[in-house]
Amino acid sequence: MTAKEICKEIYYWCSLIVPPCLILPLAAIPPDLPSAWLWGIACIAGLYSAFSILYSVFIHLISKTKLCRKETDGKHNKTTRSSWIIRPALTLLFIILSVYSVKTSLDTAKKFAVSKAIEIQKICKAGKCPVLIEGWIDRGEHNLYRSQIMAGDIAKYAIGYRVSDNVKEFEIYVRINIDTNSRIASGGTEKELTFLGRTPEINKQ
Repeated sequence: MTAKEICKEIYYWCSLIVPPCLILPLAAIPPDLPSAWLWGIACIAGLYSAFSILYSVFIHLISKTKLCRKETDGKHNKTTRSSWIIRPALTLLFIILSVYSVKTSLDTAKKFAVSKAIEIQKICKAGKCPVLIEGWIDRGEHNLYRSQIMAGDIAKYAIGYRVSDNVKEFEIYVRINIDTNSRIASGGTEKELTFLGRTPEINKQ
């Protein structure tokens, strides 16, 4: 192979592998208003890739020929390369992995919030609820959430803690996106610990 042919081959394989890899950062980016356009582009790429694969399979079944075949034009043998399918296949794979990552990360964040709520409830029953959570970020007394921490596997979600003015009740939320806060648990000195919504199955005693 000449140097020009080697460069063309490298460029060809890079064009198959590099574009799908650009989807991988979404595994660490929860779907939110600022990142919605990135997820939108990924979804369009996924639909296009799925259509490309289905169309090729359909044509293959119709023609009963292989994706990689030699066509003779009388002078030269032209090879139709089947390696193009790597790009749409990787695109779909990386989208699925990204969706799985943000889902499992959200479940991990909720599980963390539930376990922390159990600890806080025990403190509340001893007298009063804590104003601040040790190790969490203090967002100030005028903020909706007094304490906050990031939790999750690969993608990180903000977990907020708020306490009543008389420090007898508390609530813990998980910030799913810019407009949605999911209340995970609430409790207090004179209130039983209550879990809301779908929470991971853990020991809640």
